[in-house]
Amino acid sequence: MFLFHQTRKSVTIIPMKQRPIVFFIALLAGLGLTLWVASRLRQPAVQTAGRSEGQPAIVYLSPANASEVWLHELDGSTAQQISNTGGRVTGLEALPDGNRLVAVVMNDQGGSDLHLLNWDGSDPLLLVECGAELCSQPAASPDGRWLAYKRAAADAPDQPVPWLLELVDGDTYSLEMDPLILAEVFSWSPDSSRLAFYDPAAGGIRVRTMSSGEERVLETNIAQAGSWSPDGQQLTVNVEEAIDGFVSMKVYIHNFETGQSRILLGEVDDDASDYSLPAWSPDGNWLAYGTLRLAGSPAKQIWLVRPDGSDARAVTDDLARAHANYRWSPDGTRLAFQRFALGSSGNTPELVVWDMASGETEIIAQDAIEPLWLP
Repeated sequence: MFLFHQTRKSVTIIPMKQRPIVFFIALLAGLGLTLWVASRLRQPAVQTAGRSEGQPAIVYLSPANASEVWLHELDGSTAQQISNTGGRVTGLEALPDGNRLVAVVMNDQGGSDLHLLNWDGSDPLLLVECGAELCSQPAASPDGRWLAYKRAAADAPDQPVPWLLELVDGDTYSLEMDPLILAEVFSWSPDSSRLAFYDPAAGGIRVRTMSSGEERVLETNIAQAGSWSPDGQQLTVNVEEAIDGFVSMKVYIHNFETGQSRILLGEVDDDASDYSLPAWSPDGNWLAYGTLRLAGSPAKQIWLVRPDGSDARAVTDDLARAHANYRWSPDGTRLAFQRFALGSSGNTPELVVWDMASGETEIIAQDAIEPLWLP
């Protein structure tokens, strides 16, 4: 059964004679705040001048060590800062409407809250106030109904609990009654029918069917939530395996229709390579992944491969730079990723966009991380 429990609330002792009045006032205030937040969530983002019609854009965090949210349009416009938190942003998610963002922002109580803002930074809203708790890793369902995130006490960050925010009415609640179920990372199936999250206590990825609460656990020792195929029927999963004294990383594809898994990368037992979680292209024809030989250069490179394991080809071959956080553009023609020059502690990451047709790359930001596409 799909179980929830409501948001925890602090308790203040109120004299008995004052309780009806205080309760009534608090009820009205709470109802008013809930209705106001819900109305803001239902409203479309304010469309202000500046963003090109239909032009893809990338949002990212910069600088890397004290971040704000920035937006870069690929029409040659100058990048613009769209948050002003004093460098307190630690995470970012784009809502599926392409016009609103959820930012993770450190607060004055040692915790982190979730903030909602439009693509141009206008009308920021404190979406989930977490106080001394750490709320992070927001993941929006593609249908725009839910936002999954993890919540942990500041003194127990290794015990995060999965939570949901209903993006229609603003209600937020814990996903689990069982305190032994934890959550590290989230990913939604493209049709929003399933939510996957890594549960370190279970030693694998929990995949939950939202309508029924039915679950299955895909075993892995890597903190990840897998990567969904565009049809929502397959999930790529990384697994670390020890064979004959050395550790090998393998990538499997689990098929939910057949219930079977097949190996995609690392089929040869002596392949001592580190494979990052592949990302499916929007048309399902390619998977992008990071790889390096553990006995070779520490610079991870990006490759492409077909879902059947054929036609592998390199996107990057710069052994002086490590590459990570690769993201497909909505039309599947480009990859955005970050790269970092090795050899100096003073180096900072930069964001680049690779064009699949031409093979050319363009630097779009310096000292920047975590690129996300806006359609």
